Amino acid sequence: MERLLHGQIEPKFSSGKQQKTEGTSASKNKSHSLELNNHRLLSLSGVMAVPQVGEKELRVVLDGETLVISGQNLEVDFLSVEDGRLICKGYVTALKYSSTSTSQGGFIKKLFK
Repeated sequence: MERLLHGQIEPKFSSGKQQKTEGTSASKNKSHSLELNNHRLLSLSGVMAVPQVGEKELRVVLDGETLVISGQNLEVDFLSVEDGRLICKGYVTALKYSSTSTSQGGFIKKLFK
């Protein structure tokens, strides 16, 4: 499953996967939120890892999916994996989500080669 946000979109949204149990609300997967201001400043929560950082692309692992941030002159301004927060500066041109459930084995194998 892939979602693509591209072009003149300036999204501010939250994606969460919640599982309800009897009488209580239990979170099976962590939610994340993303805020993009004028294509130049991206704030993201729910970050589990950042395995790839480059001027044209950042790869961010969220719970159950991966977010690829594409753009120009991208740089990580702040990162705290303990808090799950990332702030990125540069010019963001695309945000692409993909499920890690189908490609996790290949990604993990490449990471540890």
